[in-house]
Amino acid sequence: YRASDGTEVRVIIVQKGGSAFGVGLDACEICGIAGYYERGDEDVVCRRCDVVMNKNTIGFRGGCNPIPFPYEVRDSKLYIDVKELERHEKRFK
Repeated sequence: YRASDGTEVRVIIVQKGGSAFGVGLDACEICGIAGYYERGDEDVVCRRCDVVMNKNTIGFRGGCNPIPFPYEVRDSKLYIDVKELERHEKRFK
C-alpha cells in the first residue's frame, strides 16, 4: 500500500487454513522493516535474523513476528481499513 505521503507500507497475509488468516505488517518490533519471505510451501522467515516462524503465530504480538493490526473477514474476503495502514506508515520510513 502506498500511503498518502508516498511511503510504501508492506503487509503480510497468510492463510492458516479454512477462513483463518494471519495478517500483519511486513515488519516487526525487533528487526524493524527488514520484512519476511516465504521459503518453500510452509516456512515464513525473517530477512534480518533468519528466524523461521510458525504460520499460526502470525497475527499475534511478540518475538520476531509481523506486527498485527485489525482487519475483517466478510463473505470469504479479507478487508483492511486504509486508516490502519496510514497509521503505521511511520514504521516504514
